[in-house]
Amino acid sequence: MAQGKTPVALRAARLVRGFGARSGARACWLLLQKVLSPQSAGDPCQLRIPGVPHPIWLRPATSDFDVVEQIFLRREYDFTEWAAHHEAIEKAYAECLDDGNVPIIVDCGANIGCASIWFSQRYPEAVIYAVEPEPRNFALLSRNVIDYRNIIPIQAAISDRVGRISLHNPTDEPWACQTEEDARGAIAAVTIADLLAQRPNGTPLIVKVDIEGHETALFRSNTAWALATPLVVFEMHDWLFHWRGTGDAMFRCLTRGRRDYLVRGENIFAFSHPRSVHGVITPTDDAATDDQREPVARGRAR
Repeated sequence: MAQGKTPVALRAARLVRGFGARSGARACWLLLQKVLSPQSAGDPCQLRIPGVPHPIWLRPATSDFDVVEQIFLRREYDFTEWAAHHEAIEKAYAECLDDGNVPIIVDCGANIGCASIWFSQRYPEAVIYAVEPEPRNFALLSRNVIDYRNIIPIQAAISDRVGRISLHNPTDEPWACQTEEDARGAIAAVTIADLLAQRPNGTPLIVKVDIEGHETALFRSNTAWALATPLVVFEMHDWLFHWRGTGDAMFRCLTRGRRDYLVRGENIFAFSHPRSVHGVITPTDDAATDDQREPVARGRAR
């Protein structure tokens, strides 16, 4: 990841500047542990972050620290600098609430819950489904979001159909868990359409996708949700999975409607061009596809 190329002294200075003296010093100690003893075993510990109401639990010397740094220090999910695009999402959120509907955010690959917490603070009236398949990650996710009334943790993989998956982690870093379709797999797979259907008056607002190569399955079919979602945020994994076509799968789906694509850190933000209909940003008329007429499989989230 990019932060691994940054000198430790510079990272430490940024932590103190971004988190303040007390939390910054604590973060510097965790950073030092990660640098000196990468992947060492240890019980989860707390880190308090200014502006975040509850402490974040993370495992020292693992990628958990990198995730915290990425989201709360480098603020890679903050898109306020793009004023017009930020305004469009704020408008979609407000109009959804004005119409008596519930904005829905789906965090696909929620890891330990940092992105869900980020979105929860900015959209407190939204319901956030934090979907994470790996059991140890999910345990910390549940611990981290227990005090957030609008975050619903779901231990499952995300896919285009209900089924089963198995887990594979070539590096043993918590953020590198990969999923494979497997009829005998221990973990359930759920669909975004299923999650949206759990709220009869729910309206998709944001879908974040960081699922380590399983994008080809998620965007394979049953993608009407993508056309109705104002903002899809995703991380590309073609650098990791050569010739699998993870990026191609996502872009072939998303480009069926008109979108602006902006990049911040490792994430690509795909903003649907707004056209207000009953308070919902909708795709353009020429974006209709056969996927919109596919039946939605019904399954349980847990």
